[in-house]
Amino acid sequence: MKVMTFNLRTDFLLDINNRWNERKEVVYD
Repeated sequence: MKVMTFNLRTDFLLDINNRWNERKEVVYD
């Protein structure tokens, strides 16, 4: 169960990072 929650957390953080990267690109453009 810990591994599952850890994977979900990492996926969630990666998703947030991807969204922030997209926002940065839009802002800099």
